[in-house]
Amino acid sequence: MPSLLSFAIALLPILTVFLLLVMARRPADQSMPGALLVTMALAWLVWRVPLAYIGASLVQGAVIAAEILFIVFGAILLLNVLLASGAISVIRQSLLGLSADRRVQMIVIAWLFGSFIEGASGFGTPAVICVSNVVAAAATVGLLEREGLIIRRLLPVVGFYLALAGLLGILATTLAV
Repeated sequence: MPSLLSFAIALLPILTVFLLLVMARRPADQSMPGALLVTMALAWLVWRVPLAYIGASLVQGAVIAAEILFIVFGAILLLNVLLASGAISVIRQSLLGLSADRRVQMIVIAWLFGSFIEGASGFGTPAVICVSNVVAAAATVGLLEREGLIIRRLLPVVGFYLALAGLLGILATTLAV
């Protein structure tokens, strides 16, 4: 099979996701199983992957997804415990005392909160939790209307740093064992 044709066939699952999510505006719980079926059909019919391998890949994907969900659940649980105990308000008051400039406050909160969540749960969880919480906090204090450009440029940098820190932490943990 020519490599260009093989490349085009390999893009079909991604195109399926794009067509179902973006063009047909179907929810993810309907789009992703469709893409999974397209992927399985291509693996079996085009590349002649045995059904046992396809089934094993499904189980492996479910285990990996469960691990990720477990990590994110732990981070969200920790955040909710901090909120319920009032620790977040204590942290907020001490961080707000650092500077009167709200942009500096948001940078400090994004950096420190993200580092805290990264240390507590790891594996890039801050990209999931920290960024959404910083955007919510910025909207609450009115920063998105005035200094939204700074925050939109800050969050990808913070998210990249935290994901990199998580990667290095995983590497260090693995090498230490």
